[in-house]
Amino acid sequence: MMSSPEVQTTGPVAWDFQPVTFGLAAEPDLFGWYHPAQGDVRDCGVVLCNPFAYDLLGTHRSYRVLAEQLAAAGFPVLRFDYHGTGDSAGSDADPERVATWLGNISTAIDQLKQLAGVPKVALFGLRLSASFALMVAEGRSDIAALMLWAPVVNGRHVVRELKLLHNTSAALAARQESETAASGGTVEAAGFRHTQATLLDIGKIELLKRPCPSVPHIALLSADAGKPDAALLDLWAAGGLTPTVFDLPGYAGMLRDPHVATVPQLVIETLVQWLGDLHGTRATSVIPHTATTPKALLTGAGESSALLHERPLRFGARQQLFGVVSAPATQAPDAIAAIFINAGGNHRVGPSRLTVPLARHIASLGHTVLRMDIAGFGDSIKLEGPLPIFQLSSVPDVREAIDQLAVLHGSPFKHYVVVGLCSGGFLAHHTALQDARVTSQMTLNLPSFEWKGPSDGESIEEYGHRNIKPLGFYAAALFAPQTWKRLFSGGINLRLIADVGGKRLLSRVQVKLQQLVARFKPGVDNSVAGQFAALSKRGVKSVLILSANDGAVDEMETHLGKNAVRMRNDPNFSYLTIEGADHTFTAERCRREVFDIIRQHFASLSR
Repeated sequence: MMSSPEVQTTGPVAWDFQPVTFGLAAEPDLFGWYHPAQGDVRDCGVVLCNPFAYDLLGTHRSYRVLAEQLAAAGFPVLRFDYHGTGDSAGSDADPERVATWLGNISTAIDQLKQLAGVPKVALFGLRLSASFALMVAEGRSDIAALMLWAPVVNGRHVVRELKLLHNTSAALAARQESETAASGGTVEAAGFRHTQATLLDIGKIELLKRPCPSVPHIALLSADAGKPDAALLDLWAAGGLTPTVFDLPGYAGMLRDPHVATVPQLVIETLVQWLGDLHGTRATSVIPHTATTPKALLTGAGESSALLHERPLRFGARQQLFGVVSAPATQAPDAIAAIFINAGGNHRVGPSRLTVPLARHIASLGHTVLRMDIAGFGDSIKLEGPLPIFQLSSVPDVREAIDQLAVLHGSPFKHYVVVGLCSGGFLAHHTALQDARVTSQMTLNLPSFEWKGPSDGESIEEYGHRNIKPLGFYAAALFAPQTWKRLFSGGINLRLIADVGGKRLLSRVQVKLQQLVARFKPGVDNSVAGQFAALSKRGVKSVLILSANDGAVDEMETHLGKNAVRMRNDPNFSYLTIEGADHTFTAERCRREVFDIIRQHFASLSR
C-alpha cells in the first residue's frame, strides 16, 4: 500500500518523508528526500540513483512512488539529486561531472547509513545511473543488492544518442547557436548541456571491461520488449554471479513527457517483493527520525559570484505544499518576492531544469524566489487521478505561497511577481486576477487564458499532440518550396493542421462577436482584454513572453489582436517574442534571452 500523505480537510498533512541536505563539505550541496522505514524495519536501506538529463523529469513521480512503497515495506530510503542536477547546487557545465556523480552516490550511501543506522544498502538505478550504481558497488563492501533497469553497457551509445538529439533540435530550433556550441565540443540535448569532457568520460564507460561485481544479489530489468545484454550476462556468469532477470512492461511509459508519464506499478511491486524476500526484519529498530529543519544548501548563481542560501520549505494551511526558497545572504532593501509555478507535469525544477538557474539568478540580485510544487505535483501531497493541469482549483496553492513568503520576510513584500510557463502561466494569470497582492505577472507561452480542454472532452495528452504552430506560420510556409515537398511526401499532417486551425479560427470569430456585444452592453468586461485592462488599472505589470512559432501566439492574437494591439499603448503591458525558441526555450541562446527579459523586468520593479 502506498504511504503518500492523504489529503485532509482539517489539520496538517501527516508527512512520512522529509527533505534533507547533505554533502562532504561543511556547507551541504546535495538535496534529497529521506523516507524512514514504516512498520517492520528491514536490515537494509535503499538509495535511489536518479536518471540523468531529460530522463529525470518524467521519472520523478515514479521514483517517489518507488521510495514510498519501499519505505512502507520496511526499508529506509534516500532519493537525491546529483550535483548540478535537480535542486542540488551546481550546473551541468561544472567540471568532472562523471567523477562527481559517482562520488555523490557514495556520499548518499553514507548519509543513509547515518540517518537510518542500517549496515547495508541496496542501490536502484535506471539507464546510465544503473551503470553508475554498478561502478560504485565495485569499491564498497556494504552493498547488499543492486536493482538495475536497462543499464548502459557502453557509454558511447549514450554519447551518440545525445549528439543525435542535439543535431535534431539544432535543425528545428537554433541551428546557428547550437553549431557554435558544438564547435567547442558542448552538446545541447533537450535543454541539457554536456561538455566535451563529460561526453568523453561517459564514452569511457564499458561494463564488459569491468570485473564481475561482488554484490550478492542483482535484479536486472530490460527495456520494454528488450533482452538483457547477453555478453554482460556471460561475463557475470563466468564470475559466478547469476542475476534475477525480470521482463516487465513500464519502461517506455515512465520515460514519456512528465504530464503523461505513467508509474510502472508492476515493476515497483516486483522489486519491493524481491528485495523484501532477501532481507528480513531486525529485532532492534532503526534510528528514529524526527523532522528537523535541514541546513541551507549553499550554491552559486551561474556567472554571478554571489553565494545563495536555498532551503526546502513545506507550507500551506495544512503543510500540504512544497517548494525551495532561494535567497541571498543579504537581502536588498527593495527586495521582490517571486513565485515560480509548475509547468505542465514537471516538478519545481522546470523543463530542462529551466527554473533552477533562473530562480538563482533572480535571487543573486537581492530578491527572494520560491519555486513551488502545486498540490499533486513533484513533492507536494499526492492526489489520486490525473495531474491537475490548467485547473483553477490550484490558484489557492499559489496564494498560499504568497502568504508563506510574507511570513518568512517578517512583513509583506512591496512586490509579488508570479511567473509561469505554459500551464504555470495560466495559474500566474488567474492568481493575478484573484489576489490583489500580486503586482506583476510573467507568462511564458501561455497556451490558453480560459482552459476548457477536459470539459470539451480533450485530455492534456491530446492537447499536447494538437499544439500546432500559429496559423501565420503555415500561411507564410505556403510560399516555401520545401513545404510542398514535405506535403507530397507525407511529412505534414494536413488533416491535423486543418482541424486545429479551424477550431482556432472559430474561437477567434467567437471572441470577436463577444467583443462586439460588449461594446453595446454595459457592465464589467470579462474578456481577456478586459482582464488585462483591469489588472493594468490596478497597477499590475504584465509581461507575455512567447516563442515566435508557438501555438500560444494564436491564443494571444485571438484575444488581444495582432501583436497585442489592444494593449499596445498600455505602459503596464509588454509582449515579447523570441525567434527560434521552442515551447520550453530549451536552446541556450533562447534561455539567455528569457533571462535578460526577466532580469530587466525585476530591475524596473526595483526602481
